[in-house]
Amino acid sequence: PGIQLRYRKGELSVDAGYTLTVSDGWRQNSRYRRHSMQVRAELERQKSKTNLLLYGVDLRASIPSSLDYRTYMDSPDSAARSWLETGGYEKYRKLISGIGHTRKITPALESSTVGYLSLYDGIELRPFNILDDDALQTGFRSLLDFSGSHLRIRTGIEMTFDRYNWSIRSSDPGSRGEVLGRYRETRLPLSLFLLGGYRFGRGVNLEAGLSSNYLTYRLDDRGADSTDLSGSYRYRPVWSPFIGINLPVDENVRIYASLGHGFSPPSVEETLLPEGQINPDLKPESGVNLELGTRLFAFHRNLYLDAAAYLLLVKNLLVTKRLSEDVFFGANAGSTRHGGLELTGGARLNGKRRKRLPEILLNCSFSLSVNRFTDFIDDGTDYSGRNLPGIPSHLFWGNLSFRFRKGFSLNYRYQNMGMQYLDDGNSGTCPGYQLSSVKAAYHLRAGTRIGLEFYAGVRNLFDAHYASMILVNAPAFGNATPRYYYPGDPRYLYGGMGISF
Repeated sequence: PGIQLRYRKGELSVDAGYTLTVSDGWRQNSRYRRHSMQVRAELERQKSKTNLLLYGVDLRASIPSSLDYRTYMDSPDSAARSWLETGGYEKYRKLISGIGHTRKITPALESSTVGYLSLYDGIELRPFNILDDDALQTGFRSLLDFSGSHLRIRTGIEMTFDRYNWSIRSSDPGSRGEVLGRYRETRLPLSLFLLGGYRFGRGVNLEAGLSSNYLTYRLDDRGADSTDLSGSYRYRPVWSPFIGINLPVDENVRIYASLGHGFSPPSVEETLLPEGQINPDLKPESGVNLELGTRLFAFHRNLYLDAAAYLLLVKNLLVTKRLSEDVFFGANAGSTRHGGLELTGGARLNGKRRKRLPEILLNCSFSLSVNRFTDFIDDGTDYSGRNLPGIPSHLFWGNLSFRFRKGFSLNYRYQNMGMQYLDDGNSGTCPGYQLSSVKAAYHLRAGTRIGLEFYAGVRNLFDAHYASMILVNAPAFGNATPRYYYPGDPRYLYGGMGISF
C-alpha cells in the first residue's frame, strides 16, 4: 500500500508520499519489509527557485544468499544452508536530505548551489560474523552558468565529507558476540570542473571540458588490541578532459562524437586488505572513452532511432578477490578493453486514435558488448585476453503499449539477457534468459477531481528459470561447489487500484 499527496498554491508546490512493501518471499529466509517516505517541496519566484528533498527508508530483509549450481537447478526456492541456519538478515535506516537554490543573477548568468546530508545506521547478521555500521555523508555542489547567444560556460566545485564507522562481532548464538574489530574511515573527495560549449552556424555544437579530482582518506583502528592499523593516505590529483561535437545533417538527422577521460576511486571495502589495514598500492581505476553515434527522426518525429558505438580503455580496473566467504578485498586488474554497440528506438502509431483504434507505443533498446582483460596477471595466472565476468554479452528490452479511448490500456514487456562468464578464468558460464510480462489497466474519472485506476498483471509470464544475479569469482569451501547463482523470481500475479484527487 502507499499514498501520494500533492499541494500547489501560488509559488509553492509540495509532494509527499509513503509506501509500505511487505513480502514473505518465495525462497527460504527471504522475508522483506520496507517503509519509505519522501517529501519534495519547491518555491519558485521570478528570479530564483528553491527545492527541498527528504527521503527516508526503514528496511529489514532476510538473506537467502546465493546457491551452487545443483541446488539452483533442483531447488531454487532454497536458501544457502549456512544463511538459513543462522537466520541471516540485514536491517537499516537511512535518511537523505538536500536543499538547492538557483538564482538568475543577470539574463545571461545563473548560479545554483545544492547542499546535502545523508545518515545511515545498519546491522547485518551473517553466518561468519555480525557487521554493525553507520555512516554520515554531507557536502555541497556549486555551479555558475553563463549563456550567451552562441557561447555557454559552466564552472563549479563539489566537495564531500564521508565518515563510515563499522565493527565486526562474532556471531555467537543468543549474544551480541565478541568484538573482533572496530574501525572508522573518513574521506574527503574534492572536484573542480569547467565546461564550455559553442554553437556555430547551421546548428553545429562543440563542447570541451576539464575536471580535477582529489581524494584523501584516513583509517582509524578503534579496536582494543595492541595492533594499530590506522593511517592517512591520498591519491594524486586526477585530471579528466572531455571534448564532444554534435553535427546536424538535416532537421531529422544528427551525428555526434565524444572523447573523454574519467576515473573511479575504490570503495571503503576495496581499500582494506584481509588483515584490516589500508592497501596503499591500490589505485583508482581510470579510462578513456570514445563514442560515435547518430540520432534519426522520421514521420513527424513519431519514429526515432539512436545508435552509438563506443570503445572504453580502462587502466587499474577494480575487481573483487575472495579468499573465503567472509574475506574479500579490492585489487587492480591491469588494463581492460570494452567495446560495444547500443541501439535505442521508438515508434508511435495512431497518435490521434482514429477509427476507434488504440494508440500504439513501441520502445526498445539493444546493447552488444565485448569486454576483455588486455593485461591482467593474478597470483601467477595470466588472464590477458579472457572475457570479464559478470557482464551480459547482450541485452534487449522492449515495451509495447496499447492505449484505448475509454481509459483501457494493455502493456507487454520483453527482456532478453545474454550469457555471462562466472569467473576471471572463464571456466564456466551462466546462460542467458528471456522474460515476458503483461499488465492491463483501466482509468476512470469520477467527477472533475477524482481519478480511479484498476490494474492487474503477470510477471515472468512463461515461468522462466533464470539467475537474476551472479556472485563473480565465488569461492568454494571444503568439498562444496561455488555458490554463483541468485535465482530470479518465478511467475507471479499482482493487482491493485489507485485513487487520485
